[in-house]
Amino acid sequence: MKLLDYLVLLLLFLIFLFAASSCSPIIDENTDVVCIEIYDPVCVKGNEFSNACYAEAAGYSNSEITKGKCNG
Repeated sequence: MKLLDYLVLLLLFLIFLFAASSCSPIIDENTDVVCIEIYDPVCVKGNEFSNACYAEAAGYSNSEITKGKCNG
């Protein structure tokens, strides 16, 4: 390969490296649970969550969860 080809490959690699290092994660890496973003409200002891996954991630059991928005 010619010197120019190596320089182009090096430039592409550096661009890729910079782009990969500047991206922030979509999810919180400290979280053990990943919930889908589907709005299906649930209520637990007066606390409303967008879906059952978020309620369970907050520490509530499935038996405590009531489907639908909280009244009041």
